[in-house]
Formats: sequence, C-alpha cells, structure tokens
Amino acid sequence: MVSPRGKGYYTKMGKWAIITGATDGIGKAYAQALAKRGMNILLISRTQKKLDACAEEIKSEFKVETKVLAADFSKCSEPGFAAPIEAMIKGMDVGVLVNNVGLSYPYPKCIADDECDWDLLDSLIKLNVYSTTVMTKIVIPGMKERKRGLVVSLSSAAGNMPCGSPMLAGYSATKAYISAFSKSIAYEVGSGITLQTHVPYFVVTNMSKIRKSSLMIPTPKAWVESSLKIMGYGSTTIVPYFAHFVQDYLAQCIPEGLAGWYTLRLHKDIRRRAIKKAEREAAAKTQ
Repeated sequence: MVSPRGKGYYTKMGKWAIITGATDGIGKAYAQALAKRGMNILLISRTQKKLDACAEEIKSEFKVETKVLAADFSKCSEPGFAAPIEAMIKGMDVGVLVNNVGLSYPYPKCIADDECDWDLLDSLIKLNVYSTTVMTKIVIPGMKERKRGLVVSLSSAAGNMPCGSPMLAGYSATKAYISAFSKSIAYEVGSGITLQTHVPYFVVTNMSKIRKSSLMIPTPKAWVESSLKIMGYGSTTIVPYFAHFVQDYLAQCIPEGLAGWYTLRLHKDIRRRAIKKAEREAAAKTQ
C-alpha cells in the first residue's frame, strides 16, 4: 500500500500550479487543494470576474500568491492564442499543470441525429483536445529543462469505458485522446516529470448536472483529494476515487457488448428525461 502524497511533494515540483477551467467544480477544488499545500496558483478560465473572485478567495484563505488570465479555450486553435499564456509563465517556476477545462454534451445525442450538429462537435474538439494539447505544449519544455514537474489531465469514464460511450461519441473520443496523449509524452520526457490522466465517473458539478453527493458521487473537493493523494503512483491512467475505481474495474470485466447495451440504455433514459424537463420549462415560460 502506498503512502499518500504530502504537501512537500507538490512544492518540490515548483512554486506555481496552473489550473485551467479553474473557477468552478473540479478545477476550483484543485486550485484550493494545491494552494492549501503551499503552491502559488495561476488560474486560467474564460470569465474575468469569476477569476478575480476565485483568486481573491484563495489568496485570502491560504496566504499564497495568485495570478489570473482570462482565456477562451473555444478559440485555442486560432493563431496567437498561446502567446499571452507563454508571456505570463515566462520565467515562472511551474511545478504543476492541471488540464481541467472541458465540455460535454448538454444531454446524450446520437451522432446520426441532426441535433448532434457540427458546432457541438467542433466545440468538443477545441475545448477537450486542443486545450490539453496547447497547455501541455506550453508548459512541458520548462519542466523538461528543470527536470521536474507534474501534469495531470482530466479524462472521463466516457473515455475509459471498453465500449466507449454510446450517445456521447464525440465526448468519449476526445477524452480517450487525452489518455493516449499524456501516456505518450510520459515516456518522452523521462524521469522527474510525471504525466497522468485521472478519470472521474460522476461528480457533483455543473457539467454533470448532479447537485447531491453520495458514496458513488463525491463532491469536487472529495474527488480532488483522492486525486492528489495518489498522484504519481501507478500507471499513466488512474481512477483515483475508490468507489469509481470499483465501478471502472467492473466495467472492464464485463463483456464489451453488455457494457455497450447498458450504457446506451442509460443514456437513452437520460436523454428522455432531459427533453421532458426542457419541455416543462418551455411550457412554464409561456404561462
């Protein structure tokens, strides 16, 4: 049994942690947890007002230095997007990068349906694939030069299931990309630098639309604590929260066809309930 990572593990990596998608949910929980462990925090997200509020909250509570950068990752494939980020981190001793920014479907949709449109697929690729690629490319050279650092990228159960994720095909594929991308770079950079993909199942977040925690559905804070305690141990792809690990283990054990049948059935039901809810809300507005 491994010992959990303590405060010193992260500060030895460097003085600064960068977190994308940092003002809500899992991203904010990472920022708070790393600040608690003594790291200065650079928050990168889209909305300046939320960034400023989050930075002030962290600075006040944990007495660390904070910086913010407003960046719209839906534009991260455009020329010049990386320049402001590169300028901000120039000379910065970055020890940790958390690639957290991402997008999912508003509700499950089949790829053949008109409602699964090009705009959605384009946004998924930019926010899930390009963002992680761009941020890792920006930060890794400095880590390699210093011969230390940690990059953790967030995948999803949808990207780790043996059957993929029927009705979330685009999301599933982008999250599977993150695992392969991180794994490949981990072998390129060698010892001293850790790259891992951490896989959540359901967590209480705005993206999941789940509001109540349970044994199987942790809060962002609980999930992030499990992530940081196991960081750097095991393989390049980790399911850190124990209840999720059990779910994932069972998913890997059952036949792919059975996993695909169950997941499709689950997502059809989620889609049905989401459409009914939207219809009720629309009807209420007309009254």
